[in-house]
Amino acid sequence: MIGHELIKIGTSIYPKDSENIDELIKYADKMMYISKENGKNQVTLYKEERNV
Repeated sequence: MIGHELIKIGTSIYPKDSENIDELIKYADKMMYISKENGKNQVTLYKEERNV
């Protein structure tokens, strides 16, 4: 797809979501997969209720 960028981002925030780097990465990774499920050009922020 030349000329088209697809963005899918998952985020977690230190220290709000966790103070542990491994947990922050795990949460951000989960949010990235939620972004992928929701379609192109998505940003998904970590919320505790999404941590299933």
